[in-house]
This record gives sequence, C-alpha cells and structure tokens, in this order.
Amino acid sequence: MAWDSTVPAVLDALGTIWRAAFTDPSIVVSDGEPVGDTASTKVVTVGYNGEGDEAVTGSMALDGDGETNAETYTVNCCVGAYSGGDVYPRADAFDLYATCCEALAADLTLGLEPVMSAIPGDFTVRMIANPNGRTVRIVFGVNIRAFTT
Repeated sequence: MAWDSTVPAVLDALGTIWRAAFTDPSIVVSDGEPVGDTASTKVVTVGYNGEGDEAVTGSMALDGDGETNAETYTVNCCVGAYSGGDVYPRADAFDLYATCCEALAADLTLGLEPVMSAIPGDFTVRMIANPNGRTVRIVFGVNIRAFTT
C-alpha cells in the first residue's frame, strides 16, 4: 500500500488546464498567491483563496476494500475581477469561474490516473469596494477523490 499523495500533481494539473483554458494573456493564472505585478484586472489562483488560508484540506484513509489507500481533499481556489469604476464586475468574475468549471468538466480526472474525480465544490462571492474601484472575488473548492500512489 502506498501513501504518496496526489496533491502536488493535482495542483500542477489544475494550473496547466486553466492556463490552457484562458487564451487571453491579460488573465493571470497563478500557482498560489499572486506575486510581483498583480495589476491584472482578472486573476485565477490555484491553491490560494485570496485570504491566505489553507491551500488544501483533506484526509487519507483505506478505501472500502481495506487494502487500497484513498484520499479526499479540497483545493482552495479563487477567481477575481477588478473594475476601476463604481460598478462591480460580477459578470466578469462569473465568466472566469465558468471557464474553470468547464475546463474541469472536460476531464474530471485531470488526466491523472489515480484521480477518480475533480469537481467544483462550494463557492462564496465577495464584493470588495475601495476608493480605486470594485473587485468581485469568487472563492471555490475543487473536490478531489483519488487513490494514493
């Protein structure tokens, strides 16, 4: 029985599929918290929820056969859209979220043999105002069920 987690491979795979899904070079897909020039008006993060909380939460256990190791976990992710005006860019944020979900639906295993499913989980919408503009942030989980490797 192996106990090697699929988390590192899944984080890499999410970044890869979302970079491929967003063809607009102005949309930043970030592995974790964005660093450097984050002036982009549209951002997608893998393993970062915009608040600095856990990248992944989950557990490992024996699967039903008592011999195969399995893990279930949630990768915390976020999409955000910024507008320099007084209007919240809700439609832009939900377009980003929809593209992420569509990319997951195209291959629910993320192209990784041990992954049984990768599906969008719970989400929350945060609307943030400051004197420079408005931001809509959708924080969501990607729920993973996988065999350990």
